[in-house]
Amino acid sequence: MKRIYCGPGYGVSIGSLGKDNSADIVTKVVLDTALLRETTNGVRIETWQGGFRKCEDGVIDQLYCDSPKTCQNQALAVQISHIMYWNISGTTKSKEAMKFACSETTLCSNINLEKDDSAETYCNSA
Repeated sequence: MKRIYCGPGYGVSIGSLGKDNSADIVTKVVLDTALLRETTNGVRIETWQGGFRKCEDGVIDQLYCDSPKTCQNQALAVQISHIMYWNISGTTKSKEAMKFACSETTLCSNINLEKDDSAETYCNSA
């Protein structure tokens, strides 16, 4: 994807992957030169709890659950690795500018991030 203007809206998401314990594979995704304004999220990778297999190559949410009830944590998760965030800038209304909520049993690995030292980041198993 190149030269994208997005907003207002949800942002740019890859997912939801692994719904109903299914296997999903996504590789070699590149987002180059994008402007996101007034979006709920920025750039994000989203996987359902309980899904499996591999997602390679934004915010990462492996605890995604689109349900009015609280979802129980599940042991399986889509494996997320080899992610690079580079030359991203912006503002946020939330405390953390970035969120990496990875599964405690299937850790996110090889995440490369270039960020401003003043930006707060939430990390869980990343």
